Amino acid sequence: MPATLAAEHPSPASAQCFLHGCRKDTYHFVGSGGGGGGGYGLTLRDDVEVSPLYLLGLLNSRLLDWTVKLGNSRFGQGYYSFNRQYIAPLPIRLPDMSDRRQRAEHDQLVELVGRLVSLYERRPAASASEAKVVSQRIAATEAQIDRLVYAFYRLTDDEIAVVERESREP
Repeated sequence: MPATLAAEHPSPASAQCFLHGCRKDTYHFVGSGGGGGGGYGLTLRDDVEVSPLYLLGLLNSRLLDWTVKLGNSRFGQGYYSFNRQYIAPLPIRLPDMSDRRQRAEHDQLVELVGRLVSLYERRPAASASEAKVVSQRIAATEAQIDRLVYAFYRLTDDEIAVVERESREP
């Protein structure tokens, strides 16, 4: 069965937030009813060789979050729609897994996303002082992921500055 990625927050939301099922073949979608609400997901085709964690890293990166917001209307209180019409056109960079360099880049992103998932899982049970350290590690890991994604898409320093400036929380 192909891997499925689900959104943690229903559309509309303030940012993209995709997750992957923890156990194989275990996926859950919750609909909020009404127009436009509810969960959504992506399914990787069987012929796509990338890890679901690689795709999570791209989709949750600052660059792709900023990109999807460019073609999106902002709702009240800073919410955006993250449904199919906005996600489908995203430029998902699929590595050539037969290329040693591209496979290494894929594996590096997968490792960072795996570390990030573990950190997020640790944070709720952490003491106040430990939670602060975990939050700092989360921020550092997210920054590493963003730098790697910028490199994947070959952004210049000026382009990175635009993304960083325009994607800051209001």
